[in-house]
Amino acid sequence: MESITVSVHHGILFILDPANAGVLIPEYVDDQPVASTASCISVVVQPSVDGDVEVSLGFREAAPTGLFRIALGHIAVPHGTVAVDTADEGVLLKRTVPAGRATVSIWVDELRGSTRMFVNIEGALGSV
Repeated sequence: MESITVSVHHGILFILDPANAGVLIPEYVDDQPVASTASCISVVVQPSVDGDVEVSLGFREAAPTGLFRIALGHIAVPHGTVAVDTADEGVLLKRTVPAGRATVSIWVDELRGSTRMFVNIEGALGSV
C-alpha cells in the first residue's frame, strides 16, 4: 500500500485513469460523499482550510483499521492505470493494472470531511 498526506484544496478526490481523454467527471451531489460515472469516482474529503488528508492506494489489501466502506464499483481504465487525482495538484498515487476495467472500493473515516481515505483495487479485467 502506498500513502501520502496532502492538502486537498477543493476537498474532492477523483479515482480514474489519468490518460483517459474520454473520462467523465461526475457531478457533485449535495450531502453525498461519493459520485460516479463509468470512468471516474469522486469522493468528498476534508478541504485544505480544515487540514490535511491521508490518502492510500492498495491492491487487494485489507482496509486499515478505523475505516468503513462507502463505495464499491467499476471504472474504465483504457490505459491500464488507476490513480487518485485532484483538481489542482494532479495525480497523487497511481497503480498499473490490466487495461480494461478495474473494480475499486473506497474506504473513509468520516462521511463528511474525511481525513483518511483508502482506495483498494479489488481486481482488474482486461478488455471488456
